[in-house]
Amino acid sequence: MVEEAYAQRELEVIDSIMALDNELQEFKRIDKELRAFIEKIDEKLQSSKRVIKKRVKKTSAYQLTKSILQNNSQFFCEYAKTVEALYNEVLCAKTFDDLDKISRSAEAGSYMVKEAEDNTQVAYRAIKKVLTPAEMVSLEENPRNLPFNKNLARVKYSTSENFVTRQGLILRSLFLGVMQNALKSASRRKTVIEEYHPELLDGKTPEEIEHTDTLVEVKKITHLHDDAYIFVPNHLFDEESNSLSISLDRAVFYLVGSTDQIDHNPVLNFLWLSGLAYVNRQDSESRKDSVRKMEKLLNSKISVVEYIEGRYNNTENKLTEEMFYSAYELWERTGKKVVPVATHTTMDADTVYVCFGKPLDFTGLNKYEARDLVREKVSEMHYEQIRQHSIPLTREYLDSRKDYHFDYMIQRRQEYCHHPWYDDVWDEELTGFIRKDVTLPEEVRASFDKVKITPANAYILAPILLRREQDKKYDFKQFMKNTYDKDIRALYPDNDILDYEYQKDSGKSKKAVT
Repeated sequence: MVEEAYAQRELEVIDSIMALDNELQEFKRIDKELRAFIEKIDEKLQSSKRVIKKRVKKTSAYQLTKSILQNNSQFFCEYAKTVEALYNEVLCAKTFDDLDKISRSAEAGSYMVKEAEDNTQVAYRAIKKVLTPAEMVSLEENPRNLPFNKNLARVKYSTSENFVTRQGLILRSLFLGVMQNALKSASRRKTVIEEYHPELLDGKTPEEIEHTDTLVEVKKITHLHDDAYIFVPNHLFDEESNSLSISLDRAVFYLVGSTDQIDHNPVLNFLWLSGLAYVNRQDSESRKDSVRKMEKLLNSKISVVEYIEGRYNNTENKLTEEMFYSAYELWERTGKKVVPVATHTTMDADTVYVCFGKPLDFTGLNKYEARDLVREKVSEMHYEQIRQHSIPLTREYLDSRKDYHFDYMIQRRQEYCHHPWYDDVWDEELTGFIRKDVTLPEEVRASFDKVKITPANAYILAPILLRREQDKKYDFKQFMKNTYDKDIRALYPDNDILDYEYQKDSGKSKKAVT
């Protein structure tokens, strides 16, 4: 028993040393990234164009960064020897006390690595703040000579302090009508507003203003936008932001986290004219600053739009996906109400339906209850839209398909590929909320990937691994990685789902699936 306990403790200590080594490698990655960044700055300082001014070199942030990088070189050299020595000490250890001592050394080393990494991150952020957004863009490389939105790319480096001016907010409000007409001309589909809750008209009913045929006309006449709202729509297709901008009677800013599109897609310039705030979803500091951007807008009586599902809803059975808590956080900071919004269209439809629900106040709710309330309201409205406007599927149709799950993936891919994509961006684009209290079956099956089937475990593992192969086939992120830059018709020439024949008008008379 003692030998088994000692062996177990020995493994635990080795794991702690491996963790230290992994942290050191991550620290090296960050250090390497910062070194490359400083090298670019130095190159610009020495170039004849002098894009980045000499003032950068004289700042304390620049000098501090240089000093930290110099210290890091010595740090890496010392800790590489430390990790090697700890492994050797484990081999020479004979007692539990020896192992405990090694474990404490590994934990202390881990703390030191984390502290040095944090200092490097602080220096990285400090030197970035010294540079203007235009200077940051000038440091970017474009080795493949891709189309590049040089002016729009500046929004990636703007902070909550400088991402928009007061004059910019005023101009966007003044030219709202011009922008809406431009969006109507550019959109493939027309927009129909099904419901616009009277409270969005500052509590006035249509009858209190003047008699008109539709609430939409009242909205266009009054232009009442004395207060700001947090609009939270569902997230399904490429033209939904166009339809929202066309539908609203006020200027709004969209929180956008699609780096590839901001860099390369010229259409995003129109969204910038309407109102755009950027968030790097893979950077914690950028996520925090995006909340400050939204807060600044709301306090300036400018409404915001947040797609808090994070990604398009690519599920076949959920009205909305899990949502982030950011709408509650903004309500908590500003007191501005949250408006659930549902948008709906189908693949071959020429219309987008938009429904604005009753503004929500989260008083008395925690962030979990608030998030669930928003999701429930958006789902209710979207269900009603599906019921009224979608062509029902039939069991006969589903039985006629070889693989309707894969058909659905192809359809969802089409929504993404209405935009041009220049890189494999799907780790970013398909970022969604992950619940820590729920483990999905496919996540459980993924844990068996490295398990080998033997005669003793085959009766248990074989069915699981077979299902795992199906999981891989229906992994939408991997599907996009494999196909986004390819001709989908050439890949699947026999799949007539690409023609969307099942959505013809004749399908409306078919019996719905029960």
